[in-house]
Amino acid sequence: MKKYLLVSLILILCFLIAGCFKGYVSSEGEIFKKYLAPRNFKKLVENPDESIWIIDVRPSPAYKRGHIPTAKSFPSSEILSRLNEIPKDKYLIFYCETGGRAQRVIKKLEENGYTKMINWGGYGRWKYGLVKDAEATYTKISVQQLNEMLQEKDFTLINVHIPYAGEIPQTDLFIPYNEIKQNTDKLPANKDAKLIIYCRSGPMSATAAKTLIKLGYTRVFDVEGGMRARGFWGQT
Repeated sequence: MKKYLLVSLILILCFLIAGCFKGYVSSEGEIFKKYLAPRNFKKLVENPDESIWIIDVRPSPAYKRGHIPTAKSFPSSEILSRLNEIPKDKYLIFYCETGGRAQRVIKKLEENGYTKMINWGGYGRWKYGLVKDAEATYTKISVQQLNEMLQEKDFTLINVHIPYAGEIPQTDLFIPYNEIKQNTDKLPANKDAKLIIYCRSGPMSATAAKTLIKLGYTRVFDVEGGMRARGFWGQT
């Protein structure tokens, strides 16, 4: 009986401590503290702002089972190795199971120079329906982000434009945007592998990204504007 009471007290204490982290803001995060209220956060989710990212730091399986709409998955165990995917000029809203995991991530990012962050707390505060894995989406990245990511390349870069009209240096694969399903043997076997796709200007890569998501790939990135935006139009 005493052991049961002790365990219960520890669990309650952990819950209370985690709850204290809800609402924590970094040095430049005060301006979007208004989104701490679920009803205001819902308005942001329904009307996304490109300058604000919602980030789920729970393990990947938990994210797949259900996450807040528009949220990006950056598991706490991976986030430090993926900082090149997170621009420092974005406002970042973090959430997890209760708030504790998100707080640890925020502290790590503060040590790495991030200043625009808020801890939204636990996903249980969101009462408006979660997105299941089947509804997951891809992430759009800018050409500037691609340039940074190419410095320490840890992904497969795929050109999906047809007909051939040039390529971005370090491209790994050439698969027509409308033949992704017929060429799955060329894709990484690991569905969690990072894939970055591009075309000449954007539409073909967007279609290919949706196909890859349907095939079960969880980390798909689409270069907005493609080769034209990056300045490699026609380069071979």
